[in-house]
Amino acid sequence: MSNRPDILNYIEFFEAEPEWVHEMGWFYGARFVTTRGQDTIIATVAPDEPEFSLEWHQGSRCLMRFKLVKVTEWFIQNRNGKEQLILKTSSDRETLCIVTLKPEVAVEMEMCW
Repeated sequence: MSNRPDILNYIEFFEAEPEWVHEMGWFYGARFVTTRGQDTIIATVAPDEPEFSLEWHQGSRCLMRFKLVKVTEWFIQNRNGKEQLILKTSSDRETLCIVTLKPEVAVEMEMCW
């Protein structure tokens, strides 16, 4: 498990070169585009902002689009053959988001009281 992943961890996880979305560097915003079969994931990580956004497309359909703010924890883990990016937020409620790219694309989100 990698706590506070660096840019190389994200490149390995998304298996894609980032596109900088902020002139101050990747820490303020880097976009990754990953394709797995018909699934395309467009993710933007901005640890210093602290924001994360994701779009999940299947063919021409957008299945999911969301943005997390106040991300307090960023982890990348490989467990039981699953590669996952785990994000926790804290605002009024804590939110847990798990993005899995391998062996198949899946997104889980839970908000806690």
